[in-house]
Amino acid sequence: FWSGGGSGGDQQYIKDPSFASPETTEDYLRLAETCWQDILGLVNNKRGWKPVPFEITVGEPDVTLSEQPAGAIPYLLAEGTVPCSVEQLLGILTDKNINNRQEWEKELISGEVVEDPTPTIQVLRAKYAAPFPVSNREFVAIRCLRRLDPTKNEGEGVAIYGCSINHPQCLPDTNYVRAGGRTAFIIKSISGQPDKCHCSRFMDIDPKGNIPAWIINKGKVKAAVFFVLMRKYIEKRQQENIDLPNATIPQTDRNQHKEKQVETSASISSPSVRPEVEGEADEFFDASNQFPWREDFDQQTEKLCVQVQTLQRSLTSIEQRLQNIETGSLGGRQRTTGRQVSLVQLVLQLPWRLFGYAAAFSFVAYLCYFRSLAWLRSSSSFKK
Repeated sequence: FWSGGGSGGDQQYIKDPSFASPETTEDYLRLAETCWQDILGLVNNKRGWKPVPFEITVGEPDVTLSEQPAGAIPYLLAEGTVPCSVEQLLGILTDKNINNRQEWEKELISGEVVEDPTPTIQVLRAKYAAPFPVSNREFVAIRCLRRLDPTKNEGEGVAIYGCSINHPQCLPDTNYVRAGGRTAFIIKSISGQPDKCHCSRFMDIDPKGNIPAWIINKGKVKAAVFFVLMRKYIEKRQQENIDLPNATIPQTDRNQHKEKQVETSASISSPSVRPEVEGEADEFFDASNQFPWREDFDQQTEKLCVQVQTLQRSLTSIEQRLQNIETGSLGGRQRTTGRQVSLVQLVLQLPWRLFGYAAAFSFVAYLCYFRSLAWLRSSSSFKK
């Protein structure tokens, strides 16, 4: 989708070590689950979020903007209500018409779907305009669709989220800077209000490069401006009697899903054996249950981290010992050299010191002699 793409000035494929590089369907499913758990953990950490004062327009009291420290650019979380149903907002956010998207996503230049690893995961490449003097940015990321699970206190609704990846079909473009990050739209229904929904927009953007502080501060407010633009877009289509697009995610039969999980768990004799993953949309929503080997994988990862920390401590200890040895030997050399220099100076200065002592003794003796002679001349016995 999104006409006007193009990748002029492409170079050879170079992987960014800060991005994941999924290759198989299983890799995409695993990455999507990990990304969702990370984002959900950050969003639910209420203590870490601090409100950001802003003023975008009049009549938007329900829109809130929060940030959480995360280096040079903090995590951002904008929340508010949208005057449409969950399905309609999902349809707007997944709309393939670039003209419609540019009405509520002003900075969007172009985009394209690179690949569809699963029915609920797409690889997207999008290009965005940046304010002067910053260069324009492009993103290559996965876009995942997920139905929220009420049994896990996620609420009723859907989520659209993703993270940047490396992809061999998306070569660097010299006209753009390849940026990265994680984003999410968590859309929940409002009880008793079918024509409204609550939306939380999470943003973790790494623009790559040096960005002026005033541009970073301006970008924070844009996370909340989304709600203003989205409301205007919906009101405009309603006034023009244009139906809003609808999108749905297939509903999972949880009873059948549990039976499949029992059969799958019984067929696995070892936790290290990975079950086959089908590329169905329903299988994606409970991907955490589809991977019973994940717990063993996490344990192995934790053990590896402990071993790496132990190795780092050992290397640090060895480095400190080497520094102590080097410092001690150098200090010894310096002290020896100092003693040798002092002895040589003493030998060289000895004649001058002896001459000085002799001159001083002679002067004192001469002074005493004349003093005594003057006293004798002035005495009466000497006159007689």
